[in-house]
Amino acid sequence: MVNLVLDYWQTERLIPEGAIIKEFRNTAIKEVYYISGQYAKDSEELKYMLNECIVSTINKELKKEKQSNK
Repeated sequence: MVNLVLDYWQTERLIPEGAIIKEFRNTAIKEVYYISGQYAKDSEELKYMLNECIVSTINKELKKEKQSNK
């Protein structure tokens, strides 16, 4: 999920929303299933967790950019 967010952020310079987030969530669910064989249900809890991932990932990127500009 972090890689999806970073790629989107670096190309678009926008916070992903709506259909983009849903696409990211579906990709993350498929990736977890591929790696572990465990299926994750697309639930409210999963939505919240992945949305928090988006926020923290972009914040980390912004902090890195701010530090490199000093």
